[in-house]
Amino acid sequence: MKKSLFPLFAAAVMGLLLFYPVLAFQGAKAGLLLWFHTVLPTLLPFMLCSSAIAAFGAVPALTRPLMPFFSHMSLSENGSYALMTGILCGYPMGPKTTADFLTAENISKEEAQYLLAVSAWPSPMFLSGYLRSLLPPSLSFAKVLLSVYLPMFLIAVPARIFYRVPKPGRQKQYLAKQRTEQPRSSSFDEILMDCLEIMAKIGGYLMIFSILSAFVTAFSPEGFFLRPYFLGLIEMTTGIREMASSGQPPLLMGAGMVGAAVFGGLSGIFQVSAVIQKNAGLSIRHYVLWKLVHLLLSTSLFILLSLAE
Repeated sequence: MKKSLFPLFAAAVMGLLLFYPVLAFQGAKAGLLLWFHTVLPTLLPFMLCSSAIAAFGAVPALTRPLMPFFSHMSLSENGSYALMTGILCGYPMGPKTTADFLTAENISKEEAQYLLAVSAWPSPMFLSGYLRSLLPPSLSFAKVLLSVYLPMFLIAVPARIFYRVPKPGRQKQYLAKQRTEQPRSSSFDEILMDCLEIMAKIGGYLMIFSILSAFVTAFSPEGFFLRPYFLGLIEMTTGIREMASSGQPPLLMGAGMVGAAVFGGLSGIFQVSAVIQKNAGLSIRHYVLWKLVHLLLSTSLFILLSLAE
C-alpha cells in the first residue's frame, strides 16, 4: 500500500512544483533563511559543545551537582545530561544526545526509550525570544513556561513505568556487563562532521515543510479559522507567527502557540527522526505519541491557568 501511494504522492508534489514554481521558491527561500539566520547559528554551537562534552568525558562534572534531583526521575548521569541538553538547547538536541549515548552504550535501552519521551523541548531562548514577542499582551508568559515544562513530570511517571527503567545504580551494573570493549573516543573533526551532517538534514526538512506551509497558506480559503493551527502542526515558527496575526481570541491564540511549541510540528518530528534513525533501539512512533500527550497536557494546563485568573 505504501509503495503504491508514494509514487502518486511524489508525482502530485512534482506537479505542484512545476505549476506553482514561484510559490515553491518562496517557501524554500523562507525555510532556508530560517535555517541560516536562526537555526544554524543557534543550534550548531550547542550541538558541537554538547557532543564534545560527551565524547571527552566531561558529563559528570556538569550533572553531579544536580543528581539528587535527577535521581528521583531514575536518570543516570548521562541520562540527566541528555535531558538537560534537550531542555536548554531545544529540538532535536535531547533525542540526539540520547541516541549518541545509547550507541556508545553509556545508557541502557530502557533509559533511552524513556528519555525519548521526555527530552525533546522548545528551548527557553526560543520561547522568550520568539514566542514571547508574538504572545498577546493580555496573556502571561510565566504561564506559558509553566504549561510547557511542568508536563515533563506528568509524562515522566507513566513513561518510566512503561519502559521499566531501572534505578541508576542497576543501570551502571547492567552497562558494565554489556560492554565487551572500551568505547572509541571521537576526534573533534569527527564530531564536527557529524554535527554538520545533522544540520544539513535539519535545513532540508525546514525547506521541505516551509514549501508545504506556503502551499497550505495559498490554497486554504481566505480567513479559514483552522489555517494557523494547521501551519503550526507543519512547522512551529510559521504557525506561531500566523496565530499571532490571525485576530482570533487571545486565549485560543495562546493555547495554539503553546501547542505548536511543545509538539514541534512535522518538521520537528522529521528532525528528531534524522538524529535517531541510525539507532534501531529508538522508535519515532513512540516519540510522536508522547509528543501528542505533551501537546494535550500543555494546552489544557495553559487554558486552565489562564481561566483561573
